[in-house]
Amino acid sequence: RGLMASFVQSDTYQNLVVHGIAPDGTVDWPYAGIVRALREAADALAVDGWVLLDDAVSWIVERHTEQVPEKYGCRSWPQVLHESRLFRLEYRDDATGRKHAWFSLKSAPH
Repeated sequence: RGLMASFVQSDTYQNLVVHGIAPDGTVDWPYAGIVRALREAADALAVDGWVLLDDAVSWIVERHTEQVPEKYGCRSWPQVLHESRLFRLEYRDDATGRKHAWFSLKSAPH
């Protein structure tokens, strides 16, 4: 029991079960904690199925501080969206001409 309790409290276990990161560093994207956080943010913030990425990141930072791109081997949030292959990403101009990243969930395959 002691060994099992020790393993369950280890970073390796937490990374695998909670974050979807295998010991070799590969990410099981559909089960990754950062993907769950992005889905939660999308559920809370989406308008017509799309979410401003900056708003989602702010939402995640407030609720899931441990979910950061670097934990998953990514340099940025857009890279997380791309690497997971679970989201659509597009850039839209605002009224001032500045580009902003927006994302939506891809439909599940039938």
